[in-house]
Amino acid sequence: MKSDNSVKEEVKEDTFKEEVPEEELHSKLGVDDHIYVSGRKGIYGGSLLMIFALLLAFSALFATFYGLVSLGSDLGKRDIGVHVDEYRLKVIHSNYDYGGKIESFANYTNSNKSFSYNFSVTNENAVDLDYFISLKIKNKSDGLDLGLVNYDLLRNGSSVKSGKMSEIKGNIFSTTIPKKSADDYEIKIWGDNSIKDLGLKFKIEVVV
Repeated sequence: MKSDNSVKEEVKEDTFKEEVPEEELHSKLGVDDHIYVSGRKGIYGGSLLMIFALLLAFSALFATFYGLVSLGSDLGKRDIGVHVDEYRLKVIHSNYDYGGKIESFANYTNSNKSFSYNFSVTNENAVDLDYFISLKIKNKSDGLDLGLVNYDLLRNGSSVKSGKMSEIKGNIFSTTIPKKSADDYEIKIWGDNSIKDLGLKFKIEVVV
């Protein structure tokens, strides 16, 4: 009968007989375990990133070009170094219609019995200003001959323009008003007996 020591020795011998051949062994020393993917696909692929980069570059170029064009256009519209003042005159009328209405010329048949309308022009600016006065017929009776209607424009009590309504082509008087001064106006209108049953409506405008 074999002893326990002899059994152990036999087992050890069997174990060594089943060794893996040397040529099948290899060492992992210096071997890199990282895995690299050479052909990535999907929405994060290289092609999509390149397209996105091109779009960003194009957008930047377009924004730069648009900004330069807009800046140049805006500079062209500016009056650089030029200060422009807008001057106004203060005009006060006799009524809110800025003119008069003659229902009938029956009561206005001569210069001493005329229809009268008043207004004033004030220059509160520090410079003299040119302006003109315009008279426009807004309405008149059918058959009214404006050649039979007379007018007389007075400035500060003195007549500066007179004539027939038919001669008026818009502006009836042009002048210059000194700075810090005012002009008071009155326009008188009358006709003859042949138009006593007729009437008209007019408007006065003062334009700088």
